[in-house]
Amino acid sequence: MEKYFSVIIVHACLHMQHARSYTAIYHLLQGKKSIQTLQDAKLFDMESLLGVYKRLSIPDFKQELRELLYHGMIDYGVENKKIIHVTELGKKRLEESNAKSLLSRFRGMDFAGKDDIFILRLMLLIQTLTNSKKREYVFYTRC
Repeated sequence: MEKYFSVIIVHACLHMQHARSYTAIYHLLQGKKSIQTLQDAKLFDMESLLGVYKRLSIPDFKQELRELLYHGMIDYGVENKKIIHVTELGKKRLEESNAKSLLSRFRGMDFAGKDDIFILRLMLLIQTLTNSKKREYVFYTRC
């Protein structure tokens, strides 16, 4: 299991195992700004993963879950099909994964909401440098 996305999902499932549905994991990765998502991030010690896949679509997320299920990394709960359990194989593969060190480098909660403004400022800087070279001093922003 060397796909970073797979590692992140299995890691999140393991932390939330038996407690939350897969939609809670989806909202965490997407960075949904709700009290429940922020509480889950804090409660399950996953603040670092908050919003790391802001543009993640639910079909893409469910497709990755299907692949993990197919490969025996996860299983759905018996009573509630929305609850995901990490299998012993999934735990073993997560432990063996080289991508595990990547998880310690995420700082989702620290940068939540700051990425959009960074992109806008970077675009304005590029526009300024480009236009100045062409001696044009009109700038467009999305703000």
